[in-house]
Amino acid sequence: MIEDLLFIKTFRERKAETELQKSRATLVLAQVAEKQAQSSLDEYIAYATQQEQQWYEGLYARLVKPRDIMAVHQDVAILRAEERAHEEDLAQAKHKHNQALDHMHQSTVNLREASTARQKFVELARAHHLLAAQEAERKEELELEEVASIRREREDWEVMDG
Repeated sequence: MIEDLLFIKTFRERKAETELQKSRATLVLAQVAEKQAQSSLDEYIAYATQQEQQWYEGLYARLVKPRDIMAVHQDVAILRAEERAHEEDLAQAKHKHNQALDHMHQSTVNLREASTARQKFVELARAHHLLAAQEAERKEELELEEVASIRREREDWEVMDG
């Protein structure tokens, strides 16, 4: 029965190891996604700033009508909306990164607990096997003593008969 329990504990430990490996891989992917989202946002901000600056310089360089100014304001509003979308993507990537980090930490705790439980059963199985070996040795010694006792009794009978 102890061997069966040890098998189960070992199985659970391996399962926890596998889960930890998966969580590490997920964490790496989440880190990469966050870096890409940050890079995308940074690139977009640089592009949007340059674009906005060009549009306003274009307005300052010529005579414009109010609708030209309104068109630039609308274009800038579109740039800002796209920037917010990039910021939301980054926020989601950070959230997934944090979730992956939390999951990896929990997987580490689970593995530590599974390893501790397995180790306890290894020690229990070792103690059980040691006791069984000692009991077998004790039985063997008793049998040897019994054989020696029978032999002495025979020798004593042979001496008495002879």
